[in-house]
Amino acid sequence: MATTSDLSQELKRIAFLKKYVLDADVYAKINALLVVAADNDDAELFQVLLKRGADISSKYRGKGIGNDDSKEVSKLMKEHGLVVEAARSAPPRAKPSNKDFFKAIEDGNIEEVERMLDEGFDINEPDADFIKSRSTPLVKAIRLGLIRIAHMLLKRGADIYAKNKHGDDALIMAAYMGNLEMVKELLNRGADIHSKNNEGKSVLWWANLNNQNTVAKYLKSQGAK
Repeated sequence: MATTSDLSQELKRIAFLKKYVLDADVYAKINALLVVAADNDDAELFQVLLKRGADISSKYRGKGIGNDDSKEVSKLMKEHGLVVEAARSAPPRAKPSNKDFFKAIEDGNIEEVERMLDEGFDINEPDADFIKSRSTPLVKAIRLGLIRIAHMLLKRGADIYAKNKHGDDALIMAAYMGNLEMVKELLNRGADIHSKNNEGKSVLWWANLNNQNTVAKYLKSQGAK
């Protein structure tokens, strides 16, 4: 949790920016600070932010400003006749289901995938469908050739070492699919070039099996066996 001192320093910087630069990002930060101030029950900072033009219906990281009579911030709001619409809004959405998340990946719907990750879906949770290979989102995206989604998952911290029920990790799948760009990115991120699946088949073996000659040549140049 941010301290009042931290918030005050940020407020000074924002106040300067707001005075000289009319930037939407500045207002977004002021509104975010308002939610944090309310959460910390910092009535003094809360009042300053309101004077700076902060919006009481703002949300930060999915959290809004509630009406809690025990808090000084709520008392301050009542004194000024302020009503928080967010407090009367619908409850937060439940965590996305495994089925819906992997359906979004299969559909190539990157916006929906990102939305569900923002709502709390575990980026490394494997596909729960018992008929399928129980691949992680990253391995699944690479298998389906959805490289834009795969890149997004990597940027958001997906585990490059996680394997499906067959022991295939992201690098094995990228080699099998012949995606040289993804192979290089995974190796740059520290993927194991000597990784093997449950049958003892290596990354290079899978590239050769699927006649991915360009990938196989690159893997050999990097020491794969």
